[in-house]
Amino acid sequence: METRRTKRTEVKKEVKNTAITQNITAQTPQLKKRTVDDKKVANKKNIRGTKKNSGVKPKPKIRTIIWRIWCVLFVMVLIGSAAAGVILTSIFFDARNDLVGIDFSKVETPETTKVFDMNDELVADLAEDALIMVTYDQIPESLKDAFMSVEDARFLTHKGIDGPRTLSAILDSYVFKNGVSGGSTLTQQLVRNTLLMDKIAKDATYKKSEQRKIDEWILSYELEKKMDKNEIFTAYVNNAINYGRFTGVGTAARRYFNKSVSELTVAESALLAGIPQLPLENNPYEHIDTATSRFNMVIDSMYRHNFIMEAEADAMRNIPLADLVIRNQEDFLNPHTAYFSAIEKELQEIFDEDEEEETTLRSYYRNYKIFTHLNQEQQQFANEIMDTENYVDWEDAVYNTYGAEHTEEEALNFQGAFTVVNTKDGGIPAIGAARNIKKTNGVNIAVEGYKSPGSSIKPIIDYAPLVEKFDWASNHIMNDKVTYYSGTNSQVYNYNQGGYKGFVTMEKAIADSLNTTAVQAMQLVGVDYAVTKAAQMGLTRAKPLLDKGLIGEASALGGGLEATTKEMAGAYATMGNAGYYNKPHIIKRIENMEGEVVYEYNPEQKQILKESTAATMTEALIYTRQNGTPASGARKQVGRGVNFAAKTGTSSYSQGEISEYGVSSFAEKDHWIVGYSPEFSIAGWTGLAVEGEDVLRRTGGNSNDNKGVGSYMIAAWMNEFAPTNTSFDFINAANRGKTGGIGNFELTNKHDSSTVSWTSPGLDYPGGLSADDKATLGTLVFDVVLNTESGSIPLATATTKTSLSYSGDASRKGITSITVTARLNNEQAQIVMPPVSATVSAKTKEAETPEPPTKPVEKPDLPTEPIVTG
Repeated sequence: METRRTKRTEVKKEVKNTAITQNITAQTPQLKKRTVDDKKVANKKNIRGTKKNSGVKPKPKIRTIIWRIWCVLFVMVLIGSAAAGVILTSIFFDARNDLVGIDFSKVETPETTKVFDMNDELVADLAEDALIMVTYDQIPESLKDAFMSVEDARFLTHKGIDGPRTLSAILDSYVFKNGVSGGSTLTQQLVRNTLLMDKIAKDATYKKSEQRKIDEWILSYELEKKMDKNEIFTAYVNNAINYGRFTGVGTAARRYFNKSVSELTVAESALLAGIPQLPLENNPYEHIDTATSRFNMVIDSMYRHNFIMEAEADAMRNIPLADLVIRNQEDFLNPHTAYFSAIEKELQEIFDEDEEEETTLRSYYRNYKIFTHLNQEQQQFANEIMDTENYVDWEDAVYNTYGAEHTEEEALNFQGAFTVVNTKDGGIPAIGAARNIKKTNGVNIAVEGYKSPGSSIKPIIDYAPLVEKFDWASNHIMNDKVTYYSGTNSQVYNYNQGGYKGFVTMEKAIADSLNTTAVQAMQLVGVDYAVTKAAQMGLTRAKPLLDKGLIGEASALGGGLEATTKEMAGAYATMGNAGYYNKPHIIKRIENMEGEVVYEYNPEQKQILKESTAATMTEALIYTRQNGTPASGARKQVGRGVNFAAKTGTSSYSQGEISEYGVSSFAEKDHWIVGYSPEFSIAGWTGLAVEGEDVLRRTGGNSNDNKGVGSYMIAAWMNEFAPTNTSFDFINAANRGKTGGIGNFELTNKHDSSTVSWTSPGLDYPGGLSADDKATLGTLVFDVVLNTESGSIPLATATTKTSLSYSGDASRKGITSITVTARLNNEQAQIVMPPVSATVSAKTKEAETPEPPTKPVEKPDLPTEPIVTG
């Protein structure tokens, strides 16, 4: 028979002719010109037993006894011992008996996975789009050719197992020690992704075990006896392949090309056959380069197996994938895309889906019930923040970046994201996945977008490790001075590239986002200790960089270390949860359709920081929220009634980007705000999603005018859902003195006198501080004020005592409470330690939550500003 290779004609590689391109992307019958001999060989409606022009001669029929001997030999190769092989032969047949009763109907009619919210109420199917089932008659020849060429070239002739490929995979795994992979036929993939899913989900070791392979061989052989090739192939394209967030070729044809599967061209078929190997990496909307590489590989495979001619292959390689797929998928996306895309990311980790090369189906799309922390009201509000102008002026941010004239694609390139984490248990009730995520093809920046956190990383990697190691108070005095990176002449500059403040408390250094003191903190504890603590608090890229020696003191300012909003929210939650870290997570448990639990989140939390460290850092970050960068500029504020600790962060462009692409020296690459209340931890980011040369030349970089945008996201959500007037229960009278506040504050009333007492806030001086420097800072003194319903009466001013008595019962004199304010008596030194106050009721010994003193009747020079604790 004359083959296609004897009929090839010389064709130039660069196919730019419009007619050829149109022909390639036209209907399959116009491109797929089969020879007369091919047509005589193949029955287009029945591929069972078909020889097709695959370049491989049909194998003779394999009898059962040969099959069994062959399997035993493979087991012997696995073990490397004939004696062991004899033993495992028994195991092989025992496994076959264990699989009796398997419901083979699952390969054709699996149930779709359902998602449930925090109250176990059904939300929707996990898949973004409803499954469009196809029949065998609807599947074009080009799609069959594409799948068989790249996944299973001998599909038509084997009995469920491809002997040569399997042997090659075994040798690769056990002789060359590359792990269990490869060799799976379409039948095996169908079996694994339908019949064996429960076992894979229940047992993490089973998925990559030899036992799973043996079970696959047995079930594939049995399935080939129960179903013909047409039925197996149809079940495969319907139920065993995945396209990222939806399954089946019928759905994929509509999503990528807006057509039915029967209308697919050869080029479109090649694209659909290539994506399932690694659905997210091969997604042409998100990763055009890897998708194109995979597309070309399928074309090469189709040509190598004689399914297409050389001219056809060359022409298809010249088709830009961006022109092949439809541009707008918004109408197809699940309304829950923002949260469900994050569910999928977590499922990949649970099912370990990324590590096995032969995976073709995200197994979690079938036959499961997924119970989550989703709060539907809170998520709907998060969607509204990200998709409308009701809470954030996105249009103004786009204008600041691109000017008045810009395309919709450019407008969507200015992006934002945030993640909300329950401070106590790490559950994620809501996610601001991305701005208008349905128009950006479902890219979830909140959980997948690694960005430089800038100064928002300082509490995690600098100050928390410092407090943990040396037990510093928030009022420990640091020195903002000329500082160098260790072992270099490279100077550390503050954001203003200039002057230094001299002595400052640690909380003041955090609030003012000083770079010098942050680097000093890392130098004191050491890079290894600091980065390890950051890794323990959930920054996943920290430890790998440390192990490779790729991270240094620049990470004290966020340099070289990136994180997602999910990771940052989880890290800050550690400080808000008395030092205990809970991995941020969405999924509580997974059940199969029979109600058996196949996965359950282990709520065991790890103590990463001492409770006293968490208390110190929380007090410092509350102060920062009130007096530092989160309260500055055009930033939107979280309501004062919310007990909120927060820090901002920005990252800069490199000198190369500034000089080469004309990026403004005032531009800031990333803008962050991260904070927590006793109930919620939240991290928000804004910036440009894509920052290639063209974008940077067009925009000059992300505008500094946009630094407040993220605060509007965070404030909108927290002001809507965070409770007010709540407290961090681990910050108490016993440790308030250590954290820089007034501690053990109490009032004792007797018949003829009252006594008020307290402990002094910690004021730590750096080692080696001279007497003159201490004198410059001044002495810690206290102002005591008696509060009545009509005003305030000074009791003592600038006293150094920590207890005072006065005649008469305070409550009988109309005194409602007593406020003590600690300050340095040198007013110029108050920039080092701002005044801190606490108030006690005149009717109880228990100290109350600090409140601002009311305006005094006398002595107007006494503190009247809002109380700052720690």
